[in-house]
Amino acid sequence: MQSAMVRFVGLALLTASLTLAFSSASLADETEASPPPGTVITTQNWQKYQSSMEEGLKVLFAGNYFWKFPADFQLQIGPTHDYPLPKQYREYGEKYSKNIEIINLSDGGRSIKGYMGGLAFPNPSGPLKGWEILVDSWFEYVPHITCSPNNHVYLLDRYGNRSTEVTGTVYRQFNFNTDPGVPNSDPNGPGIFYSEYTRVYEPEQSKYTTQLTLYYTDPARNEDLFLFIPALRRTLRLSSASRCSPFVGTDWIQDDVKQLFNGGIVRFDATLVGEPNALALTVADEKASSDLDNYYPLFFPGPKVGKWEVRPTYLLDVRRIPSERNGYCIGKRMLYVDKQQ
Repeated sequence: MQSAMVRFVGLALLTASLTLAFSSASLADETEASPPPGTVITTQNWQKYQSSMEEGLKVLFAGNYFWKFPADFQLQIGPTHDYPLPKQYREYGEKYSKNIEIINLSDGGRSIKGYMGGLAFPNPSGPLKGWEILVDSWFEYVPHITCSPNNHVYLLDRYGNRSTEVTGTVYRQFNFNTDPGVPNSDPNGPGIFYSEYTRVYEPEQSKYTTQLTLYYTDPARNEDLFLFIPALRRTLRLSSASRCSPFVGTDWIQDDVKQLFNGGIVRFDATLVGEPNALALTVADEKASSDLDNYYPLFFPGPKVGKWEVRPTYLLDVRRIPSERNGYCIGKRMLYVDKQQ
């Protein structure tokens, strides 16, 4: 699979979401209607629809920083799709969620016990609603194995020089599987929840650099991170505290990789800020998405890549628990979690 990953746009969206103050009051103040299918949002009319935009998208439209949309930018709106969760994933949540127990840890964090698969909290509610939504997001449905042998990442340095990084990835879920015909617990990975394997093929000076991260079925157990460095001809086991280290030479950090949140549920707490509608690009033309002319140098998807749609979301304010904040690189993340998915 070849894809043009939105390297710096992703960073800009994330950074803007982290640095802008966002309150429930601001949500209430924005009374604009969600854009109907057929709407074309431009740099001239974007403010009319900003109540359906994530904070980072607003920053790019406002154009007050180096990273901004060009004057001819267009964002086309299509119909909202229905994406029901897989049948067996739903059934696991309905059957086993009642057995889940929330555990309060000595450092102020929380974990869960009794999880088997599916939604841990099918109906999040109460004072921990935000954290329960974060748990559901952490255990979101993914296929038990996902292989992408030819990922292209386009990097831009401070001087405007463009380079390409090519990687191969294998993401595998060993436990809590709900795919038909796949064991809920894979005997090849006892105690392992999820593994992330990434190998670099380009540029030449980084070729064969390989990273393996293991996440465990016990959420309170720190992940293990291994890095193979070809120049040293050896594998290093990195500290579990190095969650702010770069991910294979990019500006992403280890805690960004999975849907821009890879930090787990034990070291983080989450507060529900609101339940806004948010624009998302859910169906993309793969060939068009690899075109470097997509609003260069942002590499932001143009209309030929696909139409955006209005999605109902939960907006979470996610922060490390107080005992884990010292020295961590991000103060807070604003995460938009799709209500259906």
